[in-house]
Amino acid sequence: MPASAVLVAKRAFVKLLVRLAHAYTVVISINRDASDLKVLAAFRKVVIKVHPDKGGAEGPLTSKMQ
Repeated sequence: MPASAVLVAKRAFVKLLVRLAHAYTVVISINRDASDLKVLAAFRKVVIKVHPDKGGAEGPLTSKMQ
């Protein structure tokens, strides 16, 4: 049974979020079938760590952009 487009997009987003968290050494524990609220909480946790105005440090992705 093929997955809906929304489910495929959510799984791709979770995969990207996990890789970003790993790059910035943020510990999150979600899987691709996590609820929307858990994905949102993990996203907010990573964004606060990554965003330079929110206390994020220079990481591997920001140093490559300069």
